[in-house]
Amino acid sequence: MTLASEIAAQAAKFAAEWHSPNTRRVYAIAWKQFGEWCYANDRADDDLASIADYLTERAESLSTSSLSQHLAAIKCVIKGRGLKIEWDNPRFSAVWKGIRHAKGTREAPTPHQAMTDRDILRILRMIPDTPAGRRDKAKVARIARHWKRRLAA
Repeated sequence: MTLASEIAAQAAKFAAEWHSPNTRRVYAIAWKQFGEWCYANDRADDDLASIADYLTERAESLSTSSLSQHLAAIKCVIKGRGLKIEWDNPRFSAVWKGIRHAKGTREAPTPHQAMTDRDILRILRMIPDTPAGRRDKAKVARIARHWKRRLAA
């Protein structure tokens, strides 16, 4: 094997490791679902209108986060094929922004009860009295003071 072919093989290996195994697994599942949808609906898998329609249909059953993951998977595969797609296409952008606006990007936060001084002291007592523990106690105390001041404002 020549030096150039060894370098090319190593580059291919690094390219394959671009995403973690979990990301590759999730992307493969998302791409498979998109491909099945395209096949069932007689649509091209490299067409922005198809992608927008797929995301619109899946918006009924998937969270915004899951839709973002599907879109990332689709973009990754299309980029890997060497295809150039205008992701900032006005129609596609409007559909994607509309989905995110209608569904929201996060669940509404639930109100939490603030920790009391007694809770903080109980946590501090649970941390061992070692050099690392003293460091952790200082961090917990500093964070507690920060949030106490912030919530009081």
